[in-house]
Amino acid sequence: MKPFLLPLTLIIFVISCAGGAGSMTFENLSYPVTLTKSIDIEGKRYGAGDLAPGKPVVIEKRFWSFVYTGWDLTGEVDLSQTINDTISSNGGVAMRSVKITAEPCANSYFMPLTWVWFFPSCTLVTIEGEVLSSP
Repeated sequence: MKPFLLPLTLIIFVISCAGGAGSMTFENLSYPVTLTKSIDIEGKRYGAGDLAPGKPVVIEKRFWSFVYTGWDLTGEVDLSQTINDTISSNGGVAMRSVKITAEPCANSYFMPLTWVWFFPSCTLVTIEGEVLSSP
């Protein structure tokens, strides 16, 4: 075995990565949305104990890229309308306890394919929260 193959193989393992690239905005929300359990609805503040548990909702969005996340295929996405539609379709007036997580999609674990620079990769972003139907 050639002496440079082992270091070259290790370098490929270290630099090969996969995941999507993109950014999210929430600039056009029509409803109050908060990361905490307390919320302001129409100028009145409601604490965590003042509100009944809300209906749990989950929103998922995939962000795609090429060239090891160097070429962003998804771009900037305004998720305001998606959140507005989720709240209104559940008869809600607000969304609280929002949690945003990001994790690699299943295709990001195919190690031999992630060595190929033009292999498309993605990241799954999950937005979870409680839709409140009334204060």
